[in-house]
Amino acid sequence: MGSPFEKERRGRRGPGRERGTHVAPDARSRGGAPAVGVEALDVEPKPAGSVPEMRVVEPALVGIQGIAELPEGPLGGGGLGRAGERDRAVMLRAQGEVAERDAGAGPDEALVGQRAARAREIGVEEDERAARVAADMVVAGERWRRGAAQIRHRAPSVTVAMRIHTLRREQRLPGAPEAVFGFFADARNLEAITPPLLRFRVVTTAPIVMGAGTRIRYRLRVHGMPVSWLTEITAWEPPYRFVDEQITGPYALWQHTHTFEADGDATVMRDVVRYGIGYGPFGALVHALLVRRDLQRIFDYRAEQVPQLLAAA
Repeated sequence: MGSPFEKERRGRRGPGRERGTHVAPDARSRGGAPAVGVEALDVEPKPAGSVPEMRVVEPALVGIQGIAELPEGPLGGGGLGRAGERDRAVMLRAQGEVAERDAGAGPDEALVGQRAARAREIGVEEDERAARVAADMVVAGERWRRGAAQIRHRAPSVTVAMRIHTLRREQRLPGAPEAVFGFFADARNLEAITPPLLRFRVVTTAPIVMGAGTRIRYRLRVHGMPVSWLTEITAWEPPYRFVDEQITGPYALWQHTHTFEADGDATVMRDVVRYGIGYGPFGALVHALLVRRDLQRIFDYRAEQVPQLLAAA
């Protein structure tokens, strides 16, 4: 048994033809006129064992049996297509109702509603459960794609622990903190208190106005190799404290804090240097063999030169 409409469709099927499905775009209810949800479609028989060629029209319809590309072409993203144009008013009203219903829903729930409405737009409204299944499948796909995008945008990295070393020195110097601080406020004095073997030179053009944010560039030689060093004054609190930090240079980290404390008619100067070499085990080896010893010699030389230069000033 079947409706006259179905009989007419069957009558159009010629001998040697097989029955297939065609999804129609009608979105009206079941009451009244017969719903045009599934109709006969002439399909050429295929040889046994062959697989019919099908293309997915809409991601929302993945997994629904019998949904194939319509002869009139796939629907555009979000558009009604030529089939939808035949009942634009009904389609737009249905989409508006779904949008209002999903306004307060979360992102995933709203996406389910939108995909279900999209499925109805091209004629799947006769099977509400299938439309929801298709929409749920798309939501799962969207979640997977979002996760994959996050993974792609995470730059591969390897975390290597860097040991931070600390060097501490304390020295009692003649003169008030103002005088001692002023000596170090002149960047040119760094050349005089650095071992000649390093061939340490200030490259920044004089005069250098010292203060927070001041950057000073140096050149030196470390075991015969030329090195460029750029530091910045990150704290400047005369006459009691200042901090210089490496911007570029031979260290992975260099932070040198100078403090000056009055002690009678003299000043106690303290140096705290936090530094790191980097390069993992190789850097640890270089530090043990060279860097630690070099820094000790540099600060030993400075401890000898600073009192003499302050006394001569």
